[in-house]
Amino acid sequence: NHDALEDQLGFYATLVPLKAAINQSDTFNTLLQEDKRTIPDAFENQDYSFEQLAGKLSEFRRDNGNPIFDVVVVYEDASSKSQVKGIDMSRIDLDNQTSKYDLTLLFLRNADQLSLSIEYNTEIFVQARIERLFELFGVLSTELLSFPEKQIDEVNVVTTADRKIITDFNNTGNYRYTQSV
Repeated sequence: NHDALEDQLGFYATLVPLKAAINQSDTFNTLLQEDKRTIPDAFENQDYSFEQLAGKLSEFRRDNGNPIFDVVVVYEDASSKSQVKGIDMSRIDLDNQTSKYDLTLLFLRNADQLSLSIEYNTEIFVQARIERLFELFGVLSTELLSFPEKQIDEVNVVTTADRKIITDFNNTGNYRYTQSV
């Protein structure tokens, strides 16, 4: 939407900040319906000046972080090729060693698959933490897609192995109040 960029060649992405309040009694389907209303409204404000928004949010900023975003979620549909005036374009994956944000979740749709890659700030996260996040995201995704009408506070976010550890840890046997452990 910027006339000055009309004759330029390059990739320009608009980051649109979203904020969501999640009520524990909501269902996943309820959240999706809310997002379907919120996201188009957010795009109505995509031309709002970054500098103005950053200035208004300055009291909430950390000194070492991005002024607006901590987590970026990207959805890219790579199943369709783009063409601009006879130029074929396709995706090229680069080995990027620098994270622009604390955490970036890149969902890439290709034909009938959806893949996820995670880019993270190594000053904040260690690889084991991100691997754990990826594992728990898989548990959460499976649960939400299998039971979209389940209330958020009832959704399982624990792996089978973790559940066994918790159960074994808490299995202290039956003790009467008069006994000491």
